[in-house]
Amino acid sequence: CDYNDSSKGKCVVGEVNSSGDSISFGTPAEFLGSDTRYITSVFSPDNNKVVVAFANNGNSDALTYHVGQCNGLNFSWGSSGATTLYSNAIQWNALIYDSDQQKVVFIWNNQANEIRSCTGDVNANDTLTLGSTVEVTSDNPTTLGAVYLSLIHISEPTRPYLDLVCRLL
Repeated sequence: CDYNDSSKGKCVVGEVNSSGDSISFGTPAEFLGSDTRYITSVFSPDNNKVVVAFANNGNSDALTYHVGQCNGLNFSWGSSGATTLYSNAIQWNALIYDSDQQKVVFIWNNQANEIRSCTGDVNANDTLTLGSTVEVTSDNPTTLGAVYLSLIHISEPTRPYLDLVCRLL
């Protein structure tokens, strides 16, 4: 959020140059004109869309998302506007793009100390088609993070190490 502008939700596109030693930024594009919290985003390379998820402080910290499109260093938000996904207050959220299934995965914890999740298909008209919400755990998490790992691209010698890492988590 832009703390210098009433904590409004904004997004900016950055591009690393070909030698990898500098980055150029476009102009920030506002996705919500009021106080936003817990902002996370993900890029859908299959249709050049960005999904941003956040707690909308003007709506009791409800989990809200918006879909937009990148064009070079320019960014534009779809006309459907910010959409509420989960109407109760959230504390944290994460987004993952599953390139194998071509879906966005939302993960959040609510003030009842539950982690919940749902998937969404990114549509060409800057909307999402959402699946059902499921409870992942109710073990009173204090923070939330997410990593996507495609098992399709992991070689057999690496799998035992992956199994060990998952067990440690």
